[in-house]
Amino acid sequence: MKLIITGAGGTLGQAVVTAALRRCELPVVASTSEPHLAYVDRLSMQGAGESADRVKLSVVDRFSLLQEGTLSAGDVVIHCAFPKNVTDPSDFAQGMRYHAQLVQAAAKARILKFVNVSSQSVYPRARVHPALETDSVECYDRYSAAKYGGELLTQIGLESGTWINARLASLIGRGLEKRLVTRLIFRAISGGALELDASESRFGLLDVRDAAELLITIALHSTGRDVATVNVGTGNAIDLVTLAQCVRDRVGYRKGSWVEITQTANSVPFTNSTLNCSLLEDVYGVSESRSLEDTIDWIIGAY
Repeated sequence: MKLIITGAGGTLGQAVVTAALRRCELPVVASTSEPHLAYVDRLSMQGAGESADRVKLSVVDRFSLLQEGTLSAGDVVIHCAFPKNVTDPSDFAQGMRYHAQLVQAAAKARILKFVNVSSQSVYPRARVHPALETDSVECYDRYSAAKYGGELLTQIGLESGTWINARLASLIGRGLEKRLVTRLIFRAISGGALELDASESRFGLLDVRDAAELLITIALHSTGRDVATVNVGTGNAIDLVTLAQCVRDRVGYRKGSWVEITQTANSVPFTNSTLNCSLLEDVYGVSESRSLEDTIDWIIGAY
């Protein structure tokens, strides 16, 4: 029996491996498209090296998981792997093909549990209330289509009770430079005003380290009650102005650089990425998370 983490070279995957090495007594297999020694070095720099002596870590090429005999009964898979560029038709197709092949290999090996990492993006973008697991699905771009397609491949290919689609809130943290929070932080550190669209959009955010801890909790859950789909987040919501104010205050406190916040006319459609995470708390008993201020401070420390 072992814990297998795909996409282990990505930001979320690395965080999951780090959490697994700290919390899990099982052998940990990190599957990545770039299985080289530098990967282990990065994990050590993140603190995983402190527990590497008590938990065996293997770093393997992602395609090795498709070979017969690699996966076995009793294994648990956390599937973080995802196409690097969903706008590239070839990369998109290759990523979906790998997902289907991995599910097929997992079914053949009769693994214990398959946790498929999905996203809140499968829900309607302009939803009025925090999304529930029972809400309708809308695929409005290739990213959401790929995530929902991955859910369907998982559901169709594996026996009921052996798989879970974990729909993550919008991730924030180090290594996520294209995300809104990091872009606001970088702008504030550079001394530029935080120029906001006067939108009333709402955001549900999740520290990537908390996401990793929650995925480990779901993967190792053994009380006999799992669910097919679960929202993974804090359940909290924040608007753009409050978010910008928090960034401004933390950057000002940490860097001594205080910037203005300005608003322009509303030209961006309303969006809502919030999740109702009551099922997560009910089934898996988790509710604690890092504060937004803690996450912003962590990101600031990288600059």
